[in-house]
Amino acid sequence: MNEKIFRDEQGFSTLSMTISLLLSLCLVFTSAQVYRIQSASAQVQDVADAAALAAQNEVAEFMVVAQVCDAVTLSLALASTVSTGAGVVCLCVPPAFPFWEGFFEAGQKFAQAKNSFLRTAKTGLEAYQKALPFIAAAKAALVARANGQSNASAYHAIALSFPLQGDPIDIADSTQDDQHFFDKIQQDGQQVKEASTKAEQAAEEALEAKERGFQADCGAAYCMQERASSLAGLSGAQNPRYSSVDTWSFQVALQRARAYYATRLSNEAPASADPAETSRSAVRSHYYRYACEELQKGYVYETDSDFSANFPTMPRNMQQMCQTILYTQAVYPVTEDAQGAVMHGCANCPGAAGFQRMGSVQELEQGDFHQCSQCGFQAATLGNVAAATSSVETGFEYHYLKVAQAAEDYQKAMERAKPHIEQAKQSAQSLFDRLWDYAKTAQSSRIKVNPPGRYGAIAVAFVSSAQEVKGFSFSGGTKSLGPRVAVAGSALLADSSVEGASVLSGLLDGLSDEAKLAMGPTAFALRCWSGLLEAYGSGQEALTSALEDALNGLPLIGASGLGTWADDAFKETMERLGLQPAQIDVLKPVLVNTSHVAAAADTTVAHGYTQFKEGALEGAQAIDGVLAWSNYALSASDQGVSLVGTTVEIAQFSPFGDQGPSFSVEVPLPGGVQDALDGALASLAVGINGAYQWLQGATRWR
Repeated sequence: MNEKIFRDEQGFSTLSMTISLLLSLCLVFTSAQVYRIQSASAQVQDVADAAALAAQNEVAEFMVVAQVCDAVTLSLALASTVSTGAGVVCLCVPPAFPFWEGFFEAGQKFAQAKNSFLRTAKTGLEAYQKALPFIAAAKAALVARANGQSNASAYHAIALSFPLQGDPIDIADSTQDDQHFFDKIQQDGQQVKEASTKAEQAAEEALEAKERGFQADCGAAYCMQERASSLAGLSGAQNPRYSSVDTWSFQVALQRARAYYATRLSNEAPASADPAETSRSAVRSHYYRYACEELQKGYVYETDSDFSANFPTMPRNMQQMCQTILYTQAVYPVTEDAQGAVMHGCANCPGAAGFQRMGSVQELEQGDFHQCSQCGFQAATLGNVAAATSSVETGFEYHYLKVAQAAEDYQKAMERAKPHIEQAKQSAQSLFDRLWDYAKTAQSSRIKVNPPGRYGAIAVAFVSSAQEVKGFSFSGGTKSLGPRVAVAGSALLADSSVEGASVLSGLLDGLSDEAKLAMGPTAFALRCWSGLLEAYGSGQEALTSALEDALNGLPLIGASGLGTWADDAFKETMERLGLQPAQIDVLKPVLVNTSHVAAAADTTVAHGYTQFKEGALEGAQAIDGVLAWSNYALSASDQGVSLVGTTVEIAQFSPFGDQGPSFSVEVPLPGGVQDALDGALASLAVGINGAYQWLQGATRWR
């Protein structure tokens, strides 16, 4: 052969170039044709993906509904706890007694609503769960049919949930336990009420005594504070004035009296040189010195629960003077004259010059003495010192004695109140502990679901009719594509974004908004429940807020202080719950490998799918297995058509009986399911049969 036909030393030959160009063009157009065929075939995979996601999205919606039911259940139980606890707090304060029955009744009704809701929710969720696989299958079929409306070929898809059946929803009935709980609360509540009533009566007497002491010390026009200022010139820190009994204490009066007598002793001096005045001044000094010494023995000990005080009292007359050391003290000079013994008021008395000894007033009254002609000292001189300022309101001792009496009355009343206060606290705390147990049980007794499709869904999508794909030059003519099949798997993935948290709260808004519109006696308790419902995801913070809202509006101020204690004790008890926020992350469907879905569900259907998927790796006959498996899924879905309606009513309840507002939880089915379900499943059956018929005469690829 002449090689120069294809090659010479001058360059490319025309024939070689022509052949090269023709081969290149053939390869280019053949690749383009393969791409077009593959693109047309790959469209069914997109449909399978969309069908799988649509089926699993129905499972995600079921989980949200289950969370709503759990939120209602938990919030009703907590509202029952808060309302009943608020009633127990009211039992500790007599002015709040009228609120007790209302709160207790609200607590009972919340518990009854919880139990009623749980019963209906169990029935509703089980019905919804039973229909869920068929709703998911129908939604997948509708999505596939919608994707084929603009194409030459009609798409069909069937989705099967794994597992196909959900676990039974086990919700314990606590009606009898709740009734026993409320009976015990009501019974023991009477003990709290009786103890707090007695405690309040004694505490009111104590407050009345304290008010008297306050008025005598610095509350009235004439009082210890005013007299100390006028008689002794006391001011500033030694003689403070208080404007309210709430900030005043008996210790203030005791300190004022000490400062007063110390100042009077240091300032005491005769008003004149008259021997009688000099003697009276000396007697007053003895009296003031005695008062200073006695007041050092005084004390005031006060805490939130205890009070004891000692206000040494000053003698008001000669009879009382005889009971003190003023009567027996030998501090008065005694002289002798022609008439006998003479007792003088002080050594400065001219008649006392050269006195031999000292005597006492007791000796003066019991002995044979005659009166000094210059100072005129006698036993009555000592008695008159105290009597002058103890009998009239212009005297300091007059008001001091009132404070001392008030302190004594206050202490006795507090001692009477103390055992009743302790009994009320003990009984109330026992009820709070019972409420804690009740709430703890409610916290652990939640609605838990394991629905169909919890492991995922597998969708099979196919085109039953042939589709022509026109060819290019150099790559053959028009080709006809036979049935095209694709599988896709989907599962749920938690989305912890902020947007996710708003989905549940949005579903609850309708319930809480209705609660806010309630009027009358139930409005207060309904707002409490509404707050717990809205903040389902906030945990302990929401419970604390609801407690504060429930208790802040109550008249908890009482003489015994039990109201403030009960308020704090109930809050502290509930804080021990440590209520954790609910998991309200939104579950979103995502595409996953079908092997993962099938492996997670240990069922016959899952094993069958795994077998035909493995067979698909060996030959094209596996398409028969796909269609057979689709027929099984179609049969299972068709059995559930009668379960589907326009809506699924999960639960309905009335927290306050027939007279109160009613609430319900309903789930609308996906748009088009009711109207198109029969048609979608029937069309799918036709598609499967058409695929079988086409395959009988088709050439299988290997």
